[in-house]
Order: sequence, then C-alpha cells, then structure tokens
Amino acid sequence: MKGFDTVIHLANIANDPSCDIDLKISWEVNVLASKFLIEKAIKNKVRQFIYASSGSVYIVAQDNLIL
Repeated sequence: MKGFDTVIHLANIANDPSCDIDLKISWEVNVLASKFLIEKAIKNKVRQFIYASSGSVYIVAQDNLIL
C-alpha cells in the first residue's frame, strides 16, 4: 500500500447462508482480513479507506419495508 492514497475494500463473504457454512473462515475473511487491511492502510498513511458493504447489514421492519 506504500504510495497509495486510497484503498477500496470490496472483498467479503457477503451472504449470510455462506457465512453459516464455515463460521471460522467467514470470521477470518470478513473481520480479521478487514482489520489487517485497515492496519496496513494506517501504517502506510493511506488517506482514504473505502469499505463497500453488502445488503446484509440492513434489517427488515415489521411491515416488511427495508430500512
């Protein structure tokens, strides 16, 4: 990352059923790898870190409207 101004983080296991298959690997890919990237970006003085989130972070309200 040395010399880069921006990191765009797109890698993730994005759908919930896939994460349920192997909790350990989903934790390693989704959480630990993201933490590692952020730490490397900070160490290398990257000015922007953009994280693209999946739709899995949204909830469904009682009336079935997406919030």
